[in-house]
Amino acid sequence: MAKLQNGNELIFRVAIAVPVYRLFDYLAPEQFEPTHINPGIRLEVPFGKAKKIAFLVECVQHSDVAIGKLKRVERILDEKPLLSTKDLALLHWASRYYHHPLGEVFSAAFPVALRQGKSVVIQAEKRYALTGAGKAIDSELLKRTPKQKKRPGKISGTPTQFIRSGTVRME
Repeated sequence: MAKLQNGNELIFRVAIAVPVYRLFDYLAPEQFEPTHINPGIRLEVPFGKAKKIAFLVECVQHSDVAIGKLKRVERILDEKPLLSTKDLALLHWASRYYHHPLGEVFSAAFPVALRQGKSVVIQAEKRYALTGAGKAIDSELLKRTPKQKKRPGKISGTPTQFIRSGTVRME
C-alpha cells in the first residue's frame, strides 16, 4: 500500500472524460511507491461497471469521501507525464474559460489511441552530420555527380538543418 509518513494513504485526484464538472478521488494502487508520480500521466480506473482512462491532476492526503468508499487505481499507464506543466495550465484555463468539464478537456488533448489506453513510444529524432571521411573527401572526385557534390556543402554548414523530427508511435 502507498502510505504517507503520517499513516494516511495517498489519494489520486483524477479527471475522467465524463460530462461532470468535478474531479474524482481514487486510492493509489496496492504496490505503488510514491516517488516519481507527477500530474499529467494516464491511469486506468474503475468507473461504475466499466474501466475508464483517467488523467492525474494532483496527489492529495485527504478526501471529502470516506476512505472506505474510495476505489483503487487499476494501473498506471505512463511512467512519465505526457503533458508538461504549461500544457496542464493551458488545459485548466480552457476548462474554466469555456465552462467545459476538465476530464473532457484533457481527453480532447490526446489522440484517440491514447484515450483508449494504448501505450506510447516516443522515438528520438535523427540528426545527419558529415563524418571525418565525408569532410575530407575531395570535391573533384564528385564532379560527375552534381547532386552529391552539393550535399556535403549543405550539411557542413549547420547540422540542425537536417533534423528529422521525432515521431510518436502508439502500440
